[in-house]
Amino acid sequence: MRRGGLGDMIDSQAHEAITDLMSLLTGDVAADERGVDMTNRAPIRLAESEGELLWYDGGLITFKATGKQTDESLLFFEIHMPVGKATPLHIHPESDETFYLLEGEILVHSDGTDDTAGPGAVVSIPRGTPHAFMVKSPTARMLVSFTPADPVSEAFFREVGEPASAATLSPSPPPTVEEFMGAAKRSGMQILGPPPFAASAVG
Repeated sequence: MRRGGLGDMIDSQAHEAITDLMSLLTGDVAADERGVDMTNRAPIRLAESEGELLWYDGGLITFKATGKQTDESLLFFEIHMPVGKATPLHIHPESDETFYLLEGEILVHSDGTDDTAGPGAVVSIPRGTPHAFMVKSPTARMLVSFTPADPVSEAFFREVGEPASAATLSPSPPPTVEEFMGAAKRSGMQILGPPPFAASAVG
């Protein structure tokens, strides 16, 4: 990943973000440190291919830990996306969002800066930061966490998506702009504008 911009953010935040995520998943952080009563929270143990499947915007989401399962401390999922998949410019006012790239390459726009991320890269977006991303490779696969859990984002994914019957990219076409914006309005997702990428950035 190119130094500067997101590179500096990643150096300063990636280790802390990953440590916090692992602590949440393993239960190593005391409940009173998170301000959450975790006494009724059951451990989550899933194999690589396990989790709730959702066809979403031409791709596939596999939920590994939902807000309900973690008492709203964490939303954690894997997402598999096709080339050209791009998010609109948007913000998450109440949650930090962290990506860990498993396969492929994405272009990330954060607070006015563009950077390319490939396998093994970590991108941590502080809450309230305008951002977007676009898939540049034939497909991309990454782990995504929201801390604390973001019920607005989870509701938006479910509004746009549909339960998947197989662990494949969605066989349905992506939603129209009208469908996408309608789901954003119903869920409360804060979209600031269209994807801030030129068509030539793909590939």
